[in-house]
Amino acid sequence: MTKALYILIKELAIRLIDDEKREKLMIALIIGITTIFLFFAFTYYIVTSPLSALLNVIGVDTTSDTAIILEDFKNENNIKDDAIYEGRDIPLFFQFDKKWANHSYAGTTIKIAGCGPSALAMVVVGLTGDTSINPQTMADFSTSRGWAINGAGSSWQLMTTGATEFGLNAENVSTSASSIIENLSQGKVMIVSTCYKGYTTPTGVSTGYFTNGGHFIVLTGLTEDGRVKVNDSWSEKKSNETFTPEFISNEIKGAWAYSNDDLIIDKDIEKEI
Repeated sequence: MTKALYILIKELAIRLIDDEKREKLMIALIIGITTIFLFFAFTYYIVTSPLSALLNVIGVDTTSDTAIILEDFKNENNIKDDAIYEGRDIPLFFQFDKKWANHSYAGTTIKIAGCGPSALAMVVVGLTGDTSINPQTMADFSTSRGWAINGAGSSWQLMTTGATEFGLNAENVSTSASSIIENLSQGKVMIVSTCYKGYTTPTGVSTGYFTNGGHFIVLTGLTEDGRVKVNDSWSEKKSNETFTPEFISNEIKGAWAYSNDDLIIDKDIEKEI
């Protein structure tokens, strides 16, 4: 494309006999091309840079309404660089984290197809405390076992056999609301496979809230009023929302529950000891 553009500019210049007109045309073309390049470069910087760095560059107070709007934009568009541990029993990893976003997985990258490894990495780190595990190490593990499927993402076997290799108890469970309540009430953590809009589930038709295709998210527990807390590697915004068990049940086609025998996961029992 660059060669074709050069030829076009050269031909236009040759056709202009007047040297002054030729010079003006060349300057205008150079300015136009430079402007387009700078526009795309700045757009890329906006969507990939940490928000605080961007705000400092453009001189915006990080507590201002403008800053809040920009933060919402980043959250809505799934742009996140760092894992979130603070305030969460299960850490929240993002596929878009620059440390592993472009790492190869399932014929593409973790950013595109790494929701499975990201979800299991969250569960393993949360239940074992092994912080050497992250979406990249889990993606490599999945690939080495043949569970990374080009064009499809992750085999469901990663969620069962794969999890047991990290010392977890892993069980394929029902996708019903009652099953979600039962497992989370016992202190277990769940991974669920969500489905696209229009997919028929046992309880109805999915709204596709979590995905346009296939996706894995983590159910980390229940709130005091019985709503489900989630970790979604694709969106910080959705990870800060809570949902009814019935809503989650209607959005999923597969579910797995995890526990670790080495941990006391029932807080009431822990208090009694």
